[in-house]
Amino acid sequence: MSDIYVPIDYSEVKNVIPLGEDIVYSTLCKVRNTISHTMGGSTTRKWISHVLITTKGIAYTIPQKKAPIELRYLFWYDIDKVFSRGFMLRPKFKIVTEFILAQDPNFESKESFKERHKLFKEKLLSVIVTALTDKQKEIEVNPDGFTKEVKVKVKDKLLKYGKALRKTEKTIN
Repeated sequence: MSDIYVPIDYSEVKNVIPLGEDIVYSTLCKVRNTISHTMGGSTTRKWISHVLITTKGIAYTIPQKKAPIELRYLFWYDIDKVFSRGFMLRPKFKIVTEFILAQDPNFESKESFKERHKLFKEKLLSVIVTALTDKQKEIEVNPDGFTKEVKVKVKDKLLKYGKALRKTEKTIN
């Protein structure tokens, strides 16, 4: 599966992807980052990010006010939720980052985007389940090479996303 809707070199985000990983999806996403404050209330920041989906994780851009754009890479077990229009990260307590597919009219028509939008959840879940299955096999071969937290995250996420993929496939077919 290779779905390139925005050129891979659209930004420098490809530079944070570990060597040997295949890029299977390139898109833009509307990102909303919400930080809940201890004393109540929250701070929300929004931006458009170039997102590269690989066989083992996700790379994305974060604009900075006075510094160069930050480039970030996360493994699939850091994804908290997948939904029809995108996905959500929750890698740190009280910080939620949500990604929603976005269309760039320079590279894609409205009709094409609507079709892609319909199939996104199944494609993303398929990539995630494959990656987590591979990671589970690595853990079984070398259990001492992984922290307990990673082992638990991989196991839990594999069950969660495997079930979600089966449900999504039934809905589409």
